[in-house]
Amino acid sequence: MAALGEVKVLFSLGAGVDGIDFSLIPEHLPVVRMVEPALSHGMQQYLVHRVIDLSRHFWQYRDQQQEGRWLCHEHYPGGRRVSFLGWGNMVRPAALTLAAMGYTVRAWRRGHAIDEGGVRVVSAADGPLTALLAETDILVNVLPLTVQTRHIINAETLSALPAKASLVNAGRGGHVDEAALLDALDRGHLQRAVLDVFAEEPLPAAHRFWTHPSVDLSPHIASLTDPESAMAYVWQQIQRFEAGQPLQNVVDRQRAY
Repeated sequence: MAALGEVKVLFSLGAGVDGIDFSLIPEHLPVVRMVEPALSHGMQQYLVHRVIDLSRHFWQYRDQQQEGRWLCHEHYPGGRRVSFLGWGNMVRPAALTLAAMGYTVRAWRRGHAIDEGGVRVVSAADGPLTALLAETDILVNVLPLTVQTRHIINAETLSALPAKASLVNAGRGGHVDEAALLDALDRGHLQRAVLDVFAEEPLPAAHRFWTHPSVDLSPHIASLTDPESAMAYVWQQIQRFEAGQPLQNVVDRQRAY
């Protein structure tokens, strides 16, 4: 593109880069993902809040309030198995926080397996995802959206979850086969779905997610870029570039994140 002739570095305004058409960007031009503290902290808050809301039945208490019912539900964090799809800056803080609170936490990623802070991180190369899903009560997706991860949450993976498991999707709407998700909810196999992202945004007014009794939704606000800290991050990267140091968080075009 002629307009990029004098550009030396491109910065994404968000953590995800699935909305960028890399075919329009010269191969030599680095694209840097936005990895700034507010984004990570915001996602940590959102994910921890959502997992606690599900595991401690606060969504049920809200319903009971409307019905005038006084009913207590048992909750034991150590008995709740939380599995994260993804392991990076947007996942680690929440996963480590939940592990420290007594939850059984695991994560799934493309890289090698590790143990960190009470979290067992398994590798996609070590076995099928369905093995992890079979031992999951709350599945949390924060993967980047790529050709390989599109519709990773589908009829097969949802069926691999135990009955009455729940889903939290804070990745991208394209990760979820929405028809399969609605079917799992309608059949009662999945207890609840917490959705912040959707295949079409804004979510169409006629979409069933708006009124489904087992869906909690929010308008893609799990984590937002803070202008002040984002500016500091961009300036830091510019200084590194000008000093001949390697840029951080450069997009790997082969992996698309």
